[in-house]
Amino acid sequence: MPSSESSQSTGGSGRLAGKTAVVTGAGCLGEQIGIGRAISLAFARQGAIVVAVDRNLAAAKVTSTMIERAGGRSIAIEADVTQSLMAEKMVASSLKALDTIDILVNSVGGGKPGGALETTETGWTEALNLNLTSAFNCSKAALPIMLKQGRGSLVNIGSLHGSRYPGANMLGYCVAKAGLMQLSRCIALEFAGRGVRSNTLLVGAADPPEFRRRFAERYGAENVDAVMDIRDRLVPVGQCASVWDVANAAIFLASDESGHITGTELAVDGGASAVTIPSYISEAERLFHNNR
Repeated sequence: MPSSESSQSTGGSGRLAGKTAVVTGAGCLGEQIGIGRAISLAFARQGAIVVAVDRNLAAAKVTSTMIERAGGRSIAIEADVTQSLMAEKMVASSLKALDTIDILVNSVGGGKPGGALETTETGWTEALNLNLTSAFNCSKAALPIMLKQGRGSLVNIGSLHGSRYPGANMLGYCVAKAGLMQLSRCIALEFAGRGVRSNTLLVGAADPPEFRRRFAERYGAENVDAVMDIRDRLVPVGQCASVWDVANAAIFLASDESGHITGTELAVDGGASAVTIPSYISEAERLFHNNR
């Protein structure tokens, strides 16, 4: 799959033609393209009508506008899906506007450093809410619709950190992403044979704008390129995943092409999960954080 953005314009044909997709975490800063926005744009290029959901309505509207400028269809909805009531209202609004929900992408997430001793109860709860409870809330709200239709695909944006220690302490994030995998599996098996599938993308080292901002905060803006170089070197294929690599994998899991795939994980990690290699986080911590 190409790692660059496709030049294909949005239209009514494609691998997701005739489907309605709800993408949470679809916003990003300005017109930058993070994972949720990339998935939204890529789905629209494949013919899907996209519901761009974000707790920042302005950011969701930018995503929808980008889709519409390319000739696609999209609506923007503001919702903090860590709150069950807001997730329910978001799904109800999506259904009212578009009559169906064929695809749900749970893309809300994020992590902060901290091990078992440093993580506060508040930090622990925040990590679980952001990365796991959000997906539970949206899935629970959308599942009755999908079951009634007899079709639906849940795509959860997970992390390699949910199955492996990342080389530095990120306890809440790692545990939440591990829980997301099991949430997906349990939903997949509970509703296997009823037309609803659930799978998880395990994203390894990636290069969305948000990561560069966090690296600037932690390691210093002058060291961001060096941190990225470390990450690239430690990925077997020699570079981090772009947001489009993740989006292309999400297209596959959302489409009918993966109709016999459920309850599993697809790694988008450049081969990192297949070998034992030192973590970029360990090297970055040693070089740029511990010495500050």
